[in-house]
Amino acid sequence: MNPQQFTNGHPPTPITDPFQELADRFQLAYLPGDPSNQDWELTVADPQKIPRFLSEFDQVGETAKYVLAEILMASFDEAAEEGDFPQSEWDRFWRLLEADFKTFENIVAYWVQEDEESGRWSVTPYLNDSLKESNLEPPAWPY
Repeated sequence: MNPQQFTNGHPPTPITDPFQELADRFQLAYLPGDPSNQDWELTVADPQKIPRFLSEFDQVGETAKYVLAEILMASFDEAAEEGDFPQSEWDRFWRLLEADFKTFENIVAYWVQEDEESGRWSVTPYLNDSLKESNLEPPAWPY
């Protein structure tokens, strides 16, 4: 094929399923098209995998990175719920979120919310502390 046929002389980037990309990379259960995938990011959360998720965060595609941030947040929530919160890994994760806050703002907005009906997530106090230390206002939900 003639490279001039492509935009900017490069072949188009293949469209990949970010969920499948993460499932393959981290050996997570995933069935494409399965209705139970609605909250997949929550169901595959695993506090034990936080170090690996973080170490490979910048190695995945942009859309997969967003999904991985959701998996990480759910994993940190589980860790906080279990009373074994990995603060140093949280600090590392927060730096990743903070560096591109506009991209991840709605994830933060979801997990920082609290109300009388649903209470709050176990990770919410950690998020509030990080937001305060960074001089950032908690984003409003619904985003």
